[in-house]
Amino acid sequence: MKRTILCEKDEEGHFVMECPELPGCLTEGETLEEALESINEAIAGCITSRIKTDTCE
Repeated sequence: MKRTILCEKDEEGHFVMECPELPGCLTEGETLEEALESINEAIAGCITSRIKTDTCE
């Protein structure tokens, strides 16, 4: 399933990524590659957590 990922650079130059379809799914990385890896892990974690707690929307 494809998800929307929003990406911005913060004041310190880090890449901040968010998945708007999963409220609270937000991460950052010093490089774009690091941030992409981190957001993919965060998305998987959010989905797994919601399945385990039966809070899927």
